[in-house]
Amino acid sequence: MAEISERREESQVLQQSVKALSAKLRVPLRLFYFYGYSLQEISDYLGTPVPTLKKRLHDARRKLKGTLPVVPTSSPCSIICMREGKTCYILLTVML
Repeated sequence: MAEISERREESQVLQQSVKALSAKLRVPLRLFYFYGYSLQEISDYLGTPVPTLKKRLHDARRKLKGTLPVVPTSSPCSIICMREGKTCYILLTVML
């Protein structure tokens, strides 16, 4: 039960951190990582050059890295489920 509670809390922290990003960082981040669109597809849809999108994804990851807590784990991987409405986003992190 404690693990489920921890995962739920991690998911809420992630969701809040993503929501706190500016729209110009949040939208490409969600389209790329959560919905699986390619950079070219996002570029075509938003009318933003691919190099600009790469920079925005980099900036978004950097900001999230600075705001998300480091969760110690003995497991080589971690799965986080983030819910937004009826949609569930699954994030898999692997320690190398």
